[in-house]
Amino acid sequence: MENIKSAKELRNAIQQLESDQKVHAALLKKQYESTAESLKLRNLLVSGLREIMSSPIVLLFGIEKIKAFGHQLIDRFFREKNPD
Repeated sequence: MENIKSAKELRNAIQQLESDQKVHAALLKKQYESTAESLKLRNLLVSGLREIMSSPIVLLFGIEKIKAFGHQLIDRFFREKNPD
């Protein structure tokens, strides 16, 4: 910023700073709203599923094989075995 030499220049500089502040405040508000929206549970789940479905491993093996493997893991580790 240049040296201010008169009251008029000071008023202009203040007006410019106030204008810049309003623009930055509006941008910050928009960024906050965008971030808040992206952090909603539904949006996190949707973006996570999109990432999973487009991952190389899913594209390589196919979703059905991966689902079958997941069911095997669930059966092995989480379902009770029948005590005989």
